[in-house]
Amino acid sequence: MKESRQSNEDGVIKTKHEIEKIRAEFERLYEKNYKIEAIWILGLQIGLRISQLLSIQYEDVDFDSQLLISIDVKTCRLNNLILNGKAIEVINRLRELNPNDEYLFQATGNRVAGIKPVSRQYVTKCFSQVASNLKINLSTHSMRKTRGYMLHKQTNNLAYVRKSLGHTSIAQTLRYIGIAQEDTDNGFDNLEL
Repeated sequence: MKESRQSNEDGVIKTKHEIEKIRAEFERLYEKNYKIEAIWILGLQIGLRISQLLSIQYEDVDFDSQLLISIDVKTCRLNNLILNGKAIEVINRLRELNPNDEYLFQATGNRVAGIKPVSRQYVTKCFSQVASNLKINLSTHSMRKTRGYMLHKQTNNLAYVRKSLGHTSIAQTLRYIGIAQEDTDNGFDNLEL
């Protein structure tokens, strides 16, 4: 397990196997509350900040064009995100399980406070439990960081990853997705033409 701890000390999950292991632990721990597992899965698919993710309402999703329309809380920019098949599948399952909800991740319980999404604090607590059980570094930022890391591995285009994460610099993106200077140097050293 120590190797696993070292491999993600920055909170970035770097293999699909680890992503699946984490999803399975969410499913095991919160088997009666699919919303928590769905936060992990959908967060990986769309890479929004946790506050944005939790605030998504069903009316924000255009199912015909598979588009999510949201406003970036931090930058106040309008985002139109194309949803992949897995994202649509998760949203449809949430809707099927909770047909009367307004939010994808709507809080249940006391309705006196009004209809609202689950709290960031509750989600953080759930992520901490999974992290403790698996002995890894995992936070609500891990979904966004992991998406950025995997996008970089797939495209090898840091400018694209920077733009998709809304960062102001490549250096910020490199730090965020856990790519250290030594990783960059290693790739450079191994290239002979």
